[in-house]
Amino acid sequence: YLVANKAQGYQFEDLNIGEYNEVRNSNLHHNRVAGVQFAYQKHFLLEGSTLAKNGHELNGSTGYGAASSAGSFNDYVVFRDNVSSYNYRKGLDIHDGNHVLIENNISYGDRL
Repeated sequence: YLVANKAQGYQFEDLNIGEYNEVRNSNLHHNRVAGVQFAYQKHFLLEGSTLAKNGHELNGSTGYGAASSAGSFNDYVVFRDNVSSYNYRKGLDIHDGNHVLIENNISYGDRL
């Protein structure tokens, strides 16, 4: 029995999650789906990175600079001081989560 795409009776703390993962000062470009894609993270940091030209023109659902996976849940996510450019879909995207901070980023030329 599902409630809002979450299994009834389960809490975020019950899930097998990654904690304190970081992507810093990286140049992430020309990837098929995303420069950075993550799911079920707690205290995730993306900082000081360049995310460019990710995705494929024949598949409009690809092309994120950075994105959390749809259907996952994340807590304490920070996107700080990044540059996203010409990603085929979106530069910076969060599907589900709490305590999300997106600050001091530059996005240009991303399709959406």
